[in-house]
Parts: sequence; C-alpha cells; structure tokens
Amino acid sequence: MSTLVENMRMRLAYLDTNWEELARRAGENPVNVRGWVRRGNPRGDTLERLARLLGVPTHELLSPDFNPRDWPATDGGEDGREASRDE
Repeated sequence: MSTLVENMRMRLAYLDTNWEELARRAGENPVNVRGWVRRGNPRGDTLERLARLLGVPTHELLSPDFNPRDWPATDGGEDGREASRDE
C-alpha cells in the first residue's frame, strides 16, 4: 500500500469517516476514489482538494512520518473549506 493511501486511511479513521463520504464531499464518484485508493495516484489538483477536505497539507499526505492527529479535526465542508468540529 502506498504512503499516500495509508495516510489517507489513517486520517479518515481519525475523522471517523469513510471513502464514500470523502468522495461525496469532493463531488467525486466513489468508484473514482476507490480507484485512487487501489492505485494511490489522484491527480495533483484532486490530491490538493482531498487534502483540503481532510484538513491537512498536501505534502503531509505524502510523508512517511504522517500523524493524523497533528491537525485539528474538521468537517471538511461541502466546498472543501475546513471548519473545526468545535465551531
């Protein structure tokens, strides 16, 4: 499994959500998201949008030292803007 996919899985688990919900928030077909998971290769602009929805910097999703707890939990928002769960 790629570093990207593992880091995304850890962040989704930390946020208590799943790939289908991430796909919905990203406005993507869940089949596309599952394909990215299998291949670990979303396009750059898509990766940036997914990182925004997950509330982490894009480069961190690619880091082998990623810790999903290093950023506040977000709800991701419909348009990808992060919003704290505490708001």
